[in-house]
Amino acid sequence: MITVYHQKFPDDPETQRQWDPMINKDRPAPWPEDYIEVAKVETDDRGVAWRLTNHIESAWTENEGVTPSAEGVLHGQHRSSMVGDIFDVDGTLYVVAWSGFDLLEVDRHGNKTAEEGCDRCPCGCKYWEKDRCIDCGTPHAEVQ
Repeated sequence: MITVYHQKFPDDPETQRQWDPMINKDRPAPWPEDYIEVAKVETDDRGVAWRLTNHIESAWTENEGVTPSAEGVLHGQHRSSMVGDIFDVDGTLYVVAWSGFDLLEVDRHGNKTAEEGCDRCPCGCKYWEKDRCIDCGTPHAEVQ
């Protein structure tokens, strides 16, 4: 069984921002806050889950083996799966990449694990916008 999570739409009242995969090619949107569960797919094959959660011959929500989630339906999340979405295969997270899937390694704060060049805020976040932590607002200068 694969659980599929889509990035939230920018007009969703619970979404603070829309992550653009063209700009942020090397990292997905912040997990899990910018995602919503949209379906459970009866397969362990990510490629099959990808095909079944895309509009091809009909709406993907009508495909056999796909159970749309109540939360996804409530928020109108019926678009096809795309780059940056998350597929959860028995607790292992994969992000849809430009070609195939990349393993998404996240820490206890939900941050993608970096091997080097990572400045973390004391709150645990490693993402910065305009030299401020996106989670708590701490200025980057206080971290160095």
